[in-house]
Amino acid sequence: MKKAILLIALMVISLTDGMAQTMVIDSTQQAYNRPSVWLEIRRLSEVGANDTSNSLELRKVFTFKVDALDYMFQRSLEQMPDSSSDILEFQAYAMYDFVNLYIKNLGKAEKEKQKKKIEADFIEASLKNPRFVDQDTELTLAYFNRNDFLTRFSLNTDWEKALADIKKKYK
Repeated sequence: MKKAILLIALMVISLTDGMAQTMVIDSTQQAYNRPSVWLEIRRLSEVGANDTSNSLELRKVFTFKVDALDYMFQRSLEQMPDSSSDILEFQAYAMYDFVNLYIKNLGKAEKEKQKKKIEADFIEASLKNPRFVDQDTELTLAYFNRNDFLTRFSLNTDWEKALADIKKKYK
């Protein structure tokens, strides 16, 4: 009898440990059973960043996207734990759209002066729309402070607001 109770107790412990691990994994996927925009953009960006057939510049753009998504997820958990997962989804899509609109407009620019203006406008939109209270500027401005990255934006950006600002100037 004691062995049966001990066996049942061990099974319950192993099941609850497995459930706890599953819950952690599920929280990374926003703890709901529907497609995640955030997760899909992150997955595709990670694939692009690791694809050695892509140019180094393109891989750096994908790396920025992965880092921006990870930053927004982590800060959302820390500073806005009760916020809707939809907010993260909208932010992820806005970041994706913002970066792609930036690349598109840079590609259309014919003169260096136009490219500098586009870069300045997008950087300004990123910097003037912070999303979180974050004093760690070494982290948040890590890409901004790097001239070897095309995406010199703040990680601490409210991407929906930045995108709305930039769409007033660029299509």
